[in-house]
Amino acid sequence: MKKKMEQLKLWIQTHKKKVAACMVVILLALGALGIGLAGMQKENQKEVIAKTDQKKKIDKKQTKKTDLKEEKTSKDDSKKKETETKETAKEKTEVKTEEKQTASQPDASASTQKNDAPQTTGGSNGGNSGNGGTQNTAPAHTHNYNIPLYTQQWVVDQAAWTETVNEPVYEMVELSICNGCGMNITGDPWGHIDAQLDAGIYTCGGFHSEWVQKQTGTNTHTVNHPEQGHYESIVTGYQCSCGAVQ
Repeated sequence: MKKKMEQLKLWIQTHKKKVAACMVVILLALGALGIGLAGMQKENQKEVIAKTDQKKKIDKKQTKKTDLKEEKTSKDDSKKKETETKETAKEKTEVKTEEKQTASQPDASASTQKNDAPQTTGGSNGGNSGNGGTQNTAPAHTHNYNIPLYTQQWVVDQAAWTETVNEPVYEMVELSICNGCGMNITGDPWGHIDAQLDAGIYTCGGFHSEWVQKQTGTNTHTVNHPEQGHYESIVTGYQCSCGAVQ
């Protein structure tokens, strides 16, 4: 064994260059192997990180979908509750309306009981006395017409009438006036002047025209005046509290 070790040392001392070259090759191989392993480890880490990120994204999507489903479910539940609440309120309102209508209707049962109540006769008294002589009957309703019923009625204050109206018609009319005496000589001015000359009156030497407004006619027409009146509340009847009207 010692001989072999000595022979190996001699061979190494003799072949130092070869040994150094082999060591360099071995070191390079180990470095390349280490670099390769490091690269593979980094790629593996990248793949792990990418898978982790993808998983996180998938988890986020699923979480969002779950949140949306829960939100939709909560909205549907709230809508259902709101619908149920509205239906319940509607049913309560209908029940109250029916109760009010039932309360406002005339007491038909009372009148029916009154009409259907058995009349007291000798035979019935005998039968009742055999059973103890007592019978429970509903109290009869007595009408009390103390609620007045009003209606609006038209009361005439003045009947319709027709009026005849005469309106005068005026126009501008030309008059002939004597220059001497100032007389209105319209229609025969020259005859007036000749008569004055024959009478020895020479002052009426001519005439002139004057325009005056004068009634030349009458327009007659009729004016229709409508009926005048007012409304009054008139009592037309009376009502009982049960609804019966007298």
